[in-house]
Amino acid sequence: MKYTGIKVNIITGFLGSGKTTAIRHLLTQVPAGENWAVLVNEFGEIGIDGDLLAGLDVNSGHSIAIKQVPGGCLCCTTSAAFGAGLNELIKTANPTRIIIEPTGIGHPDQILKQLEADHYQGVLDIRASLCLLDARNLDNPRYVGHPAFFDQINMADVLVATKQDLYQEGESGRFLDFAKQFSPAKSVIALVENGQMDVAWLDAPRIHQQHTHHDHHDHHDHHDHHDHHDHHDHHDHHDHHDHTHVLTSQPKPGMTYYQRRDSELTSHGWIIDNPLDITIDQLRQWAEQTKALEGFWRLKGIVQLANGTAWQFNLTTTESDWTEIDDIEQSRVECLVAVESGAPNLPI
Repeated sequence: MKYTGIKVNIITGFLGSGKTTAIRHLLTQVPAGENWAVLVNEFGEIGIDGDLLAGLDVNSGHSIAIKQVPGGCLCCTTSAAFGAGLNELIKTANPTRIIIEPTGIGHPDQILKQLEADHYQGVLDIRASLCLLDARNLDNPRYVGHPAFFDQINMADVLVATKQDLYQEGESGRFLDFAKQFSPAKSVIALVENGQMDVAWLDAPRIHQQHTHHDHHDHHDHHDHHDHHDHHDHHDHHDHHDHTHVLTSQPKPGMTYYQRRDSELTSHGWIIDNPLDITIDQLRQWAEQTKALEGFWRLKGIVQLANGTAWQFNLTTTESDWTEIDDIEQSRVECLVAVESGAPNLPI
């Protein structure tokens, strides 16, 4: 079979920006007669976002092909997992369009270089790259000072502020002022609520038709990032992206614990085979205590409780979202904290 003209979009966004919610909304807008696929990467070992996307039906009646690459560095040019995952989607699904969701701390320019490789010429039709951000974090030095934050924004053709319904007065205007500083100008600048992305943005004009990252990388000439962002000091991707420290253990029967650590972040993940014998109030209390840890970035999970209820939760530095879901066979929880932070323990 010949594979040609598969549209590809990269959708980036720093931790907690709402990428998975936005992609779920986009997948409800798949045109009739098209079949899409999603390649998802997470920093940790267990993988949750792919499960949240799997099984969605679209207007055409087709299921979405999902390929999850947990525990790998999808943003590295040497990532065998990226190539294998992408090739598998192409061969098994032969999709009309592939959406790539890198980890929230990834450097997407590395992905773009791989997509432009010679062996993908004619196979892939690279379309707009979209970057999502939560405008409430624009004054948070932990976010704007992270090397991936502006890498993601710089390469984006479309820049979207998510969760507008949660903003305080002036935060929407501040985002617009921020977004208009970039040169070349973004093809689309938008604010959305509840991840309600317009599917037409996927085909917005690309502001960099070829990947010439170094030609436009010195963005200090174009806009003021204040004192938080010394981007050039951190751009050597390989210096701070060492994924060699991985630990797996079984602290209790039916529970597997995974830890993945690089020079900046630690992912603590749990997979639990049996329902958790705790109440939802106990789970919420533990989650809020974890959120209060120094160096906390994100906590998310899908959990089956012994009382017959199941929950999906997502906590960031700015919010806590809880949704009751259908029963699940296996609970998965992941927490991202700074490498110097202590390890949270599940209350079971």
